[in-house]
Amino acid sequence: MKNDDVITNKLKEGIVEPLHHAYILEGDAETLLPKLLAFLEEELSFVVHGNPDFRHDSYETFGIDESRMLKEAQTHKNVNGRRVFIVVLSFITAEAQHALLKMFEEPSSDSLFFFVVPSRGAFIPTVLSRACVVGCGDSLALKGVVDMEMFLSGSSASRFALLEPLIEEKDKRGALAFLNELQTALFKGAAKDDAEKAFVLNEIESCRNYLNSRAPSVKMILEHIALVTPRL
Repeated sequence: MKNDDVITNKLKEGIVEPLHHAYILEGDAETLLPKLLAFLEEELSFVVHGNPDFRHDSYETFGIDESRMLKEAQTHKNVNGRRVFIVVLSFITAEAQHALLKMFEEPSSDSLFFFVVPSRGAFIPTVLSRACVVGCGDSLALKGVVDMEMFLSGSSASRFALLEPLIEEKDKRGALAFLNELQTALFKGAAKDDAEKAFVLNEIESCRNYLNSRAPSVKMILEHIALVTPRL
């Protein structure tokens, strides 16, 4: 089956009647966006081109100002019965997410939101709990960029060496992928009373929020995590 067919099937499986008010689509935007537009027209009978009730915006970082503009846009009266908003982003600040929470908690009955992101890890848990998350391809895992087994068993110096490519490139996406993968690895072996791992998991969540800010220091974030993560 072609990759495009796989994506279309995942959209059909994840976006079903009755429709949810907000969807988080996890995957590569360049591949996913054309399939989503076709899905809207073919499956939901929603005309995209020339429709005043359709809005599509793309951002590297979605901040508080963009959040306010989106909230304002969804209050406008629709013309054809339903409004659809597509927001493509790589990162979203914590402030912007908190601003969106009320809109998700009290959604307009005629508005439908699609957030296209490389990884669901860009969102805080409270936002994820109020949206329908659909995996539409390979998420931002970046397997092999950082050997997790070597990282967890290594010294601080060896960990810094493993993270050096991400630090030198100031690679926010790679750093986010690393935090997601590290979180998964720690969750697998964490006991309920493991205070040390619980602390690190909390630090990972805080660092993810910092990483989603306007101008994060990838170096400081990754080096901090390398220092506080226990050797396993």
